[in-house]
Amino acid sequence: MTRQQGPVRPLDEIEHAGLSRSERKRIRRLGGAKRCMDIVCGGLLLLLAAPIFLGVTVAILLSDGRPVIFRQSRLGHREVPFELLKFRTMSPAREGPSTGRDDRQRLTPLGRFLRSTSLDELPQLLSVLRGDMSLVGPRPLFTRYLPHYREIERLRHVVRPGITGLAQVSGRNHLGWDDRLRMDVDYVTNASLRTDLLILWRTLSQVVRRRDVVVIPGELGEPLDSERTYPILDGLTLRRLRTSDLDDRVRWMNDPRTQLHTRIETVTPTSTREWFDRVRQEADRHDLVVIEATGARAVGMAGLIPRGPGTAEFYVFLDPEQHGRGVGRAASRMVCQWAFDRLALDEITLTVHQDNRAACRIYQSLGFQQTATDHGRRSMTLSRERFAATRGPQAPTVPSARIPVG
Repeated sequence: MTRQQGPVRPLDEIEHAGLSRSERKRIRRLGGAKRCMDIVCGGLLLLLAAPIFLGVTVAILLSDGRPVIFRQSRLGHREVPFELLKFRTMSPAREGPSTGRDDRQRLTPLGRFLRSTSLDELPQLLSVLRGDMSLVGPRPLFTRYLPHYREIERLRHVVRPGITGLAQVSGRNHLGWDDRLRMDVDYVTNASLRTDLLILWRTLSQVVRRRDVVVIPGELGEPLDSERTYPILDGLTLRRLRTSDLDDRVRWMNDPRTQLHTRIETVTPTSTREWFDRVRQEADRHDLVVIEATGARAVGMAGLIPRGPGTAEFYVFLDPEQHGRGVGRAASRMVCQWAFDRLALDEITLTVHQDNRAACRIYQSLGFQQTATDHGRRSMTLSRERFAATRGPQAPTVPSARIPVG
């Protein structure tokens, strides 16, 4: 199955269903007090930061030119879009379709410094004075994320978005989406001026120590609208491979039980990190982790390596403790489904050791056909049409994002 997006209910209905009357009244009263604090404290902070604001502006003009301010539409209070302001930290995007995975190349040296010190966020003080934001609240996210929130998560929008928030002082981008959005809702249902002051103090401490700063957030995970379009099957789903997964990858690949079936070479933590630094720059390559849908524990890894227009080579290997539990079959079906539905591939290829009979049976059940044998390995191919035939006419699909491969 896939994650199906139901009708989007009005926020008012969700608020009345998810919050008690007393909670709604408390949030409204707190909103008035927070607005007064935002105007006084925001104005004072902007005045104190004026020399830094001017210095950063001049530095951007001299090193990178115009524009100085980066503007982007985000979802704000009551799910009304507004224009988020930041100091520009990247060079202009290249012409043509953007994959969103070239941020490392576009980030300027000055931009890296601004992000690592959080100085790029200073222009948001203007948004606080304007009323679009608060000093403390859930961080404003992309407008395109709205259809991908669970209903309870949309409660984050009943208050003004903030420059900092509970999630930002509890792990920042190191948290997964489920944890970040849960903390946003926790903030809304339990917010107080005392909590806001504590969050501001912890934010100041983290900025000074540069703790939990992620210069390129995309390297720790995926956008919400990508993460929540992965299929779910037999209690499993997928997500993008992260740096934090590399230790598991080394351990699983070097396990004798894995090498028995795959005949892969021994890897080291250093070689694996070098491999990951290299392949994550390939915009059309997709290295994934198979995780439990609840709990998010990693149980396997898979990938799609571009081999030509509309074609990719598939690989999968599991935590050796998961062998014989059906994880490989579910993982293979999910990756194939995602490849054809989301990436709009025409064909998937793979090679498998001919002695790995269990894997061969799985691939054949998915519609893979053997095309050649060489040095004890079978080459197999699966077309979109053959895979569709194995799924049946009622199988749901993920809307294609027209992501090119090859």
